[in-house]
Amino acid sequence: MLKAINLKMRFLLPISLAISCFSLPVLAQQGGSLANSIQTCAKLTSDQKRLSCFDNIAAPLVAAPIKEFVAPITEPIVVQEVTEVDAVVVSSKPSQTTTPSQISTQQEDEFAKEHLEKTAEQKAEEINSIELTIASLKKLIRGQWKISFDNGQKWQQKDSASIRLKIGDSVVLERGALGVFYLKKSGTKKRIQVKRLK
Repeated sequence: MLKAINLKMRFLLPISLAISCFSLPVLAQQGGSLANSIQTCAKLTSDQKRLSCFDNIAAPLVAAPIKEFVAPITEPIVVQEVTEVDAVVVSSKPSQTTTPSQISTQQEDEFAKEHLEKTAEQKAEEINSIELTIASLKKLIRGQWKISFDNGQKWQQKDSASIRLKIGDSVVLERGALGVFYLKKSGTKKRIQVKRLK
């Protein structure tokens, strides 16, 4: 029985306190002191009497209409109309958008031209391979080549295929399908996949 009363107290005390917080304006108007009433109940040693005391405080508050718990608004609420919202874009890279005044007619014409089918004349003018001479070589940790050519271009091997190269070798760089490029020594068939760095 005592455990049941203690359990009720644990649930009812927070509820009673919450209701009493909302009812402060009502009690203040009625001349009562909620704080004194709570202190009086808290001092009671008997669980049954203490519970009954808190019930007596909460009873008129629970029975009162809800509108009595709402404190009157003393200051007018000012609502500001939002006419425009600025979008914030977070990016680690600076924007590459160019204004129309910065774009030349030729650049505008070249934009997304790779999607168009090439004419016979364009195909005839297109370069599918070039021949260059190796100016310097460097082998990376994974055994891939980093190559500088006499014209200043720099390329790097992308795959793990092996090929023997030395400074002064003449090599052919040729275009493959889907934007892939290959390098092979002049007069040989063995090739490696490469990408241009500079």
